[in-house]
Amino acid sequence: MGQPVTKDQIIEALWPDDNQDLEKADAQFHTTLYRLRTVLKNYGLPDLIQRGTDAYSLTVPASTDLDRFEALLKAALSQEADSPEQMKLLEEALKHYHGDYLENLDYQWVIPHREALRLRCGEAQLRLVHCYLRASQYEKAISELVMLLKRDELNELYHALLIEAYAKSGQRQAAQRQYALLTGILQRELGVKPSPETQQAYHSLNLGPPSD
Repeated sequence: MGQPVTKDQIIEALWPDDNQDLEKADAQFHTTLYRLRTVLKNYGLPDLIQRGTDAYSLTVPASTDLDRFEALLKAALSQEADSPEQMKLLEEALKHYHGDYLENLDYQWVIPHREALRLRCGEAQLRLVHCYLRASQYEKAISELVMLLKRDELNELYHALLIEAYAKSGQRQAAQRQYALLTGILQRELGVKPSPETQQAYHSLNLGPPSD
């Protein structure tokens, strides 16, 4: 992503079933390249595709959501942890994440980039949760954690932080139910109990027995 690629790499990514027939693959490549250049020219972008000695690159003349997400995330992580400055930058970064990268494409080359970006988005959300908790913005923390758990319901840390956010926002029963939900999920899916750290954190909140 963002790097020049050779014709062979493009053929392998777009037409993996045809790359044994070199003439057919070559014809498909040049036909597609011609059509793409024609479309771009019609939109006033005739020089977007650059050809080097043995590779092609795409020169994007404008910033993309991905560019802004990456730049804002980098800036956020350079700030003091859990600071208001970091919180603001993380919020701005996540505004530019609109779902999985090229989610409608199933090419093999997309998958590692998609997974890497999904992980970075999750890390940004988790970092933002810590910012919200430090700033006592519990409802915002709860909202982020609910979204994180929709993607990964077995993540014990997300559950533990959600329990904390519920408890500190005065939602005692919700915190109890969340702990009971975590206990049930871990027992059903993995056959284990919450970790000693999670159990200790729960009891330190003085919530009493978990609700059913």
